[in-house]
Amino acid sequence: MIWKILKSVFAALSVTMMMLAAVYTVQSRDAKSSEPRWIGDSYEEKPFLLEYAATRQELLMGVLREHFPELNLPQPEAEPVNPLSLQALKSRNGSN
Repeated sequence: MIWKILKSVFAALSVTMMMLAAVYTVQSRDAKSSEPRWIGDSYEEKPFLLEYAATRQELLMGVLREHFPELNLPQPEAEPVNPLSLQALKSRNGSN
């Protein structure tokens, strides 16, 4: 009986994490597509399942980093600077 309850709890958690990852994937896809682009830039869209797997891994690693800092997991890569941002403009102009 206890084993069935545990299996049910694990299944519920698994389904919840899959749903969260799917929503996160769609939201990140929408955010990428709404960003301003510069001349000559092209947006390459990956197949959904590949992007879903990558975002699910990001989500799980973030949860593990937050709750288990003693694991010393690698930090996520920094996002590249958008060449249209104010920070990039200031660095090109040499002003602080």
